[in-house]
Amino acid sequence: MPDSPKQFGAHLKHKLAVRVTLGAFVFALIAGAINFWFVFDLQHTAARTLQDQLAATVKSSAAVAAFVKSEEIARDVVTGLLSHPMVASADITGDSGSSVLGRRDMPVSADSEASMVRYPLPSPVNPDETIGHLVIGRDAAYINSRALESGIRQSAVLVFQIGITTILLIVLFDFVVARPLNKVTRRVEAVVPGSGARLETPRGHTDDEIGSLVHRSNVLLATVERTLQEERELRAKVEAMEQHYRRIFETTNVGIMVLNQQGELINSNPALLLRIVGIRFDGVQEAQGLQFIDRIFTEPAAVWGLIAEASANRRSASADCQLRTTDGRERWVHCIISVVVGQMDQIELIEGVLYDVTERKAEEELSRREADHDALTGLRNRRGMEFILERSLRRAADDGEVVALLLIDLDGFKAVNDTYGHDAGDQVLKGAAARMLARIRRSSDLVARYGGDEFVVIVTHCGTDIGPLKALAADLVDMLHQPFPIAGRGFAQIGASIGIARYPDNGHSRMGLIAAADAAMYQAKQAGKNQYTLAALADQTPV
Repeated sequence: MPDSPKQFGAHLKHKLAVRVTLGAFVFALIAGAINFWFVFDLQHTAARTLQDQLAATVKSSAAVAAFVKSEEIARDVVTGLLSHPMVASADITGDSGSSVLGRRDMPVSADSEASMVRYPLPSPVNPDETIGHLVIGRDAAYINSRALESGIRQSAVLVFQIGITTILLIVLFDFVVARPLNKVTRRVEAVVPGSGARLETPRGHTDDEIGSLVHRSNVLLATVERTLQEERELRAKVEAMEQHYRRIFETTNVGIMVLNQQGELINSNPALLLRIVGIRFDGVQEAQGLQFIDRIFTEPAAVWGLIAEASANRRSASADCQLRTTDGRERWVHCIISVVVGQMDQIELIEGVLYDVTERKAEEELSRREADHDALTGLRNRRGMEFILERSLRRAADDGEVVALLLIDLDGFKAVNDTYGHDAGDQVLKGAAARMLARIRRSSDLVARYGGDEFVVIVTHCGTDIGPLKALAADLVDMLHQPFPIAGRGFAQIGASIGIARYPDNGHSRMGLIAAADAAMYQAKQAGKNQYTLAALADQTPV
């Protein structure tokens, strides 16, 4: 459970007190040590200065005592120096180094011996002449005790000041920061987001950081209130949209499916199974978990190709796909596929939208057949033939194969029309188409009506051996020369002139191959009709 405002203020104050106290303690130790060292050094410096001043005061008298070698004067000088508590020893020596007084009144320690200073004494008659020395030794123990006492006293005062300052800082923090913050936190705890309530600034804190905190908190409360209101409105809109889309999902005629990466059905709307898919399932549960794509599409590979395309391009892919059906009818759907790709570029979900385009496909097929097929014979017309020929030539170029084109013109057909009428001519055209269809290889070859009484036979994969091609042409000539029955009017007899051209020997393009076959066909007509001619042997007598 979070701390109450009172606990919050107390914790903050205690944390500050602990940190400030520790900081002040460390600072006091460091500052006291530095101050002690500084005062101790200052006391020793002052003692040396005082020693020099004392020496300067008695220097003249000491010089006289050394000059006249007066023990009485020397004793007065030494006694005066020893009267000072800082001086541990004093002596006046002559120019020979012997003591004028010949004694020291106080014991000299090692420290005092080390602190002895010899001051030269100039002659009263000739200042440039040194006649002896004044030797003064400081009382190191006395000076150290004075320095220690002064250092401890001043350090204690410094520590006391730091302690008072620390306590004052903690008290001021409590009054200036902790208590106002406690008030603010209690008010924050009492505010209900979105209620319109705002915080009041504590007295005296309008222009400081606490006032700024209260102001920013009020701005945040206003933002939260506005956000909550917008969220409520957005939630209401989302709920309305969810209801709307749920109705669409459940009532639309479009099939919607969600699959996993293996193609198994996870979810779908009612229209998918009831109206779109021709396979009948006992229920949704039976459809779920199956390899749905393989089960409902006649070419699952095409759908998996759409999935791969959508995954690679990161956008939806679509195509018309044929469905499997249980009633034997042909069903087509336009399938729009999109995928959800994970962080490792793996497919996580497959989403599909299917709508029935069976009628459109039937209309397109009818229109395409009407555009590509001859209405009378049912064969490919000139447009359809040219499309097939172009495709065959491309494949032959890729595979290194031979394609042959037979251009067939019916000899004597005009006489049938003139003698028996156009109905009879139509019967002959249909009979000729049927006979040619019966002779070719249905799986790879094509018979097309080129126009009027002209037909085209496209032979693919015919190889370099010309024999089978000649046999086909000879059979066609023979079959078309046989009489055609005319309903109610007996029989009509015609012939056929055939020109044969091969790719790549006689042309590399559709137009070039047709021109070569046309030239060969006219050679067959000029040679007497009812025969065939090879374009490559244009100068040879027709067979």
